[in-house]
Amino acid sequence: MINGSFRRAFPYRLILSSLMGVVILYLLVTFVMQTGVSLELRDKLGRIEQDIAAAEKANSQLKARLDYVASDDAAEEWARENGWARPDEVLVVVLAPEAETLPGGEPRQEDGVGPASNRDSWWDLFFGEH
Repeated sequence: MINGSFRRAFPYRLILSSLMGVVILYLLVTFVMQTGVSLELRDKLGRIEQDIAAAEKANSQLKARLDYVASDDAAEEWARENGWARPDEVLVVVLAPEAETLPGGEPRQEDGVGPASNRDSWWDLFFGEH
């Protein structure tokens, strides 16, 4: 009851269907692989954009610091930190008295001889003992 032309066409249809199945499977696998690569590249792009934003922020902070360092305010701050004064100012440096040592090499303890407070130190410096 089976037609002879059907029997001859059956192996061709089976081979053709198998080839189409292999091609569709290949296309499906490559599509999934490309999707994975695309997601990976999107993640890398996000991390790179975050790195760029952080670098731009650091760059703007460095530019602001450079502008400050090039200003007169920074030069004056540096000079004051290093003990310099303007030409119309008098620089006052308060020095601590050197500790006297006893013959045994031990430092001598002063019995309340020094000023009681910082205010007294300045008073003594400008006006003598009070």
